[in-house]
Amino acid sequence: VLEFFRNLCSQNGLTMDTAGVIRNGVKFWAMARTGEQLSIGGNDIVKQYVLLATSADYSMATTAKHTNMRVVCSNTFHASINNGESAVKVRHSREFDEQAVKLDLGLMDSEFKHMGYIANEMNNVKLSKLDAARWFSELLEDRVMSDEEFKDYVDNSRIFKQFWNGYRKGPGASETLWGAFNGVTYVVDHIKGRSLDTRMNSAWFGAGALLKEKAWQKALAVINDAQFKVAA
Repeated sequence: VLEFFRNLCSQNGLTMDTAGVIRNGVKFWAMARTGEQLSIGGNDIVKQYVLLATSADYSMATTAKHTNMRVVCSNTFHASINNGESAVKVRHSREFDEQAVKLDLGLMDSEFKHMGYIANEMNNVKLSKLDAARWFSELLEDRVMSDEEFKDYVDNSRIFKQFWNGYRKGPGASETLWGAFNGVTYVVDHIKGRSLDTRMNSAWFGAGALLKEKAWQKALAVINDAQFKVAA
């Protein structure tokens, strides 16, 4: 797998960055820099990577996809546009099939630029304390609450307070929709989980990855709704 990734990097001008294992070697991964980066709001840098991962026990398909890293906090996220998943997944067989694992790097570059446009739009949406608390509450509970339920949740929920602190005090914190999204990625990547191993597995391949994608789509819905209102 690493030899394939080395060849992929060589053929496409990528730079191998890091590689490692999680779950005691059951899953292994490698990350490469594309050299592309974007500035959000003038000075918040996001860099583009390619992630290749697979498992030794067939628990996960061989997966190649682009991912993004926010430099100020090393948060990682995969921003799906229009609910699409820009990833190649190949079911396991006895042999690793290089030809089956291919990424359309041209499409990847296009989506990265689109992500940057959307992220800058999110950065332009300022959030009051109440609006931000509502956004996190609805994200974490996956429902709309009454005012009484909302107040009780904000006052008493441990998980809400964990994400709220990430939003308010995490690296590069800002009172914007972009800041709210990054509050989620920061907690998932750096706070939650019993260990670095379980946190990384969750953040890249498990519940944490799903929560980050859910947060992106929720923030994207706000942007789309705002644009609809302007157009109307």
